[in-house]
Formats: sequence, structure tokens, C-alpha cells
Amino acid sequence: MTKEERTVVVHEVESELEGQIFEDLLQEAGIPAMVSSTHDAAFDGMETTGRGWGKVIVLIEDREAAARIIEEYLSTLKKKGKAAKPKKGKK
Repeated sequence: MTKEERTVVVHEVESELEGQIFEDLLQEAGIPAMVSSTHDAAFDGMETTGRGWGKVIVLIEDREAAARIIEEYLSTLKKKGKAAKPKKGKK
């Protein structure tokens, strides 16, 4: 089995920054991870519909742990976002 066959995409990212955040989070947790960009230099920054910016890739055996870490991070962001928004209709 080649190295590529032992890896799996666990999350698609919308920006280089988002990819770096997830790569760092996973590596800090002891999970080898990398981000592969789907950005095509030929389009020079033009949006490529439906492809996102890149993909977070981990070893197959780390898939569940990596997905859990990413989901926990995203869940925390959602909770913080809701707490920061004022409720409508209440003064």
C-alpha cells in the first residue's frame, strides 16, 4: 500500500488560513496532517466554484480522532458566534 493509499481527506477548507489552523491543531494533538491546496495558479486568484481552497489530509488510522478535533473546534466557533450576536426583539 502506497503512502497516498494510507491517507484520507477529513475536511475541506475555504482558505489557506483555515487550512493552517486545522493542520496546526492536529499536529499539536500528535496527528500527522497536511493541507493540500486545490487552488490553481492558472486562475490567478479567481474563485474556482465548488472546490474550496484545499483539503486536510491525515493517515487513515487517525481519521476519527482528526474529525473529532476539527468538529470540536468548529462547534466552539459556532457557540462563540451565537453568544456574540444580540437577540432580536429583546431590549
